[in-house]
Amino acid sequence: MLNDTYLNNDNVSHSLYEGDVSHETLKLHWQMIKEVVEKGVQLGYVHKKYVPFLYPESPKTGQLYGLVKDDSSKDKWSKSGKIPPLIPVVSMSGASTEGLSHWVDMRSKK
Repeated sequence: MLNDTYLNNDNVSHSLYEGDVSHETLKLHWQMIKEVVEKGVQLGYVHKKYVPFLYPESPKTGQLYGLVKDDSSKDKWSKSGKIPPLIPVVSMSGASTEGLSHWVDMRSKK
């Protein structure tokens, strides 16, 4: 899945995924989240008691994994010696945006 490509309008092949996120980029995004949360506290949008839950102590990425398609016929893939087709899933558990995402979700339901 991570090696998949697409063709742009000029028929030039490009990777769908850029690969590993550098630690510097991850830290920059984490810092941006931290600044937005702190500004939210200053403006009164966020109560300071929620701050520890809105972003982790250190930057973390989400995790990509695949679930086997249940409706995939074994006859279609078993003869090729490959694994069954996968459905890509991104888990953001523990990631830099998990707490913020949860907070926004809860506030939008009120």
